Amino acid sequence: MTRGTVDVVQALLSNLQKGGRYLLAVSGGKDSMCLLHAACQIKRQRGLTLEVAHVNYNLRAESGSDLNFVREQASLCELPFHALEVTENAPAGENIENWARRIRYHFFEECIKEHHLNFTLTAHTAHDLAETLLMRLISNKEPAGIMHRDTKRSLIRPLLHVPLHKVMSYIEHNEIPYVQDHTNSQTDLLRNRVRHVLIPHLEQHFDERIAEVLSYRAESLHDDLEALNTFVARQKEHISSESWGSPAWTSSLVEILNKWGSEQALCWRLISMILAEKVGYVPGRAHSLRALEVIIGKSLACEIPNGWELRRKKGGSLLLTRDS
Repeated sequence: MTRGTVDVVQALLSNLQKGGRYLLAVSGGKDSMCLLHAACQIKRQRGLTLEVAHVNYNLRAESGSDLNFVREQASLCELPFHALEVTENAPAGENIENWARRIRYHFFEECIKEHHLNFTLTAHTAHDLAETLLMRLISNKEPAGIMHRDTKRSLIRPLLHVPLHKVMSYIEHNEIPYVQDHTNSQTDLLRNRVRHVLIPHLEQHFDERIAEVLSYRAESLHDDLEALNTFVARQKEHISSESWGSPAWTSSLVEILNKWGSEQALCWRLISMILAEKVGYVPGRAHSLRALEVIIGKSLACEIPNGWELRRKKGGSLLLTRDS
């Protein structure tokens, strides 16, 4: 690995513009409290406007006290505080982490619009990036990273290159208080098993800086995939403007696929993008390749998760239906 270790303050100085207006996403845990303290440390130097946001999902008995803790810390820092109290439960069958993520990012987006801020700052570290990569590999999902800067959601993760030991060193040196979520130690959750079992094993037996190595590789992989997806998305614009699945539309799609020939990495991504617009989620490689067989006429039909079926009809048209 060629990249040097980045410390907390250095990371913020590199990522936050002078005069920037930022919303700090603070849960009260060690990472976000480190972000809050460090941002306040450089606030005057950079001429920053800072505000704090906290989401209480009411999933734990301590949730209310966590909210009060963050409110108190924001007050001590003399920063405006915004809180969201979630009263509904996650929909049946939906992953709780995905549900919570969707709620908080929507809240953050609303906050920065309402208060005329530039970006939301979250406290994801190099360990979070490494964990995400390992989780997706273990779960047999397409590799994906955590973006350092998400312009669509006006989001920056300034600590993404900072290893956990640097965060802990900063917290201990500055005696920063934080709350602990006891669920983070429950190893029945995949992320916690990766965090508390797999990464320590890799650190002990392979490389003590494995989280930094993996985070660097995950970011490089993300950049490569973004470039690949951008190229495919541009080619998608050349598909006929005729109605979805019509013979003319299908013919123009097949023409692009035939041009790529055996380049499956391009073909399945294009099909995945096209299907995602209809089914509401992004099908993975395996399902997209099965759909490819139908689209080019090598198969009559295939199933797509959540009850969808893609079928090729006489005349070269495609029909996408879902079980009622």
